[in-house]
Amino acid sequence: VGLPEEVVAMLFAFFSRNPKGIEETLQGMIDDGSLEPPEPPKFATSERARKFHERTTIGYGHKSVADHGQAHLFVEGGSTVSERDFMSARLLAATSKSTRYVNFAEAGWHRPEEIRDSGGISLYHEHIQALMASYQALVPIAVEAVRAARPRTDGWTESHWLSATEKRGLDAVRDVLPAAVSTSYAMTMSATGLREMLDKRDTSGNCELRELASELRLVGRAAMPTLVPKDTRKIPADRALPATTSRAMFGRARISG
Repeated sequence: VGLPEEVVAMLFAFFSRNPKGIEETLQGMIDDGSLEPPEPPKFATSERARKFHERTTIGYGHKSVADHGQAHLFVEGGSTVSERDFMSARLLAATSKSTRYVNFAEAGWHRPEEIRDSGGISLYHEHIQALMASYQALVPIAVEAVRAARPRTDGWTESHWLSATEKRGLDAVRDVLPAAVSTSYAMTMSATGLREMLDKRDTSGNCELRELASELRLVGRAAMPTLVPKDTRKIPADRALPATTSRAMFGRARISG
């Protein structure tokens, strides 16, 4: 998308500490003067570069060359389970939406495809709703307790004190959030790291991870069409991708349950 690398790092930082999506965060940076509107990329992958990578990087297995191709990826609407799984990948720099700084009271949650049409989905939602209700009830209690224990002093402005004590309250109760809660995260990795990460998750027993891997492969191929090849392996029938309402775009995968 033509963003300077230092601006990408700042965007990731802002994104992790506010409830807004990545597009809103980027637009906010443009509106407040932190960033000039990005220009369209001036260059595209040439036919010569494509043929070189097909012959040398892919054909001869010269994988170290692909380490120099880099992608910045965003996932919006994935579960905390998917976040932790993808962040365990090798050769990855990652930043997630922080449960310490962002109130997740209004967040949705992942609905697993595996039990979506079964009788168990009602029980699943019942337990998730109970946990979310507990979180929503505990947040104001925790925040008020922190403020009572840490009254504002002359060295703090009112707004800074309110913000700091709210964050301490959120930090105190965030463990109540279910692993299924919807979150967002950003990842930076080389083409090699991306390909290895996606190859492992394409055949995962977890439907959400397979769906995300499929979306991220499309996103990665938009940026690096040769270094991130199509998945041509035969996936077992019991792990085939379901119909999905997610959609992919350059630099981002969005999952809706």
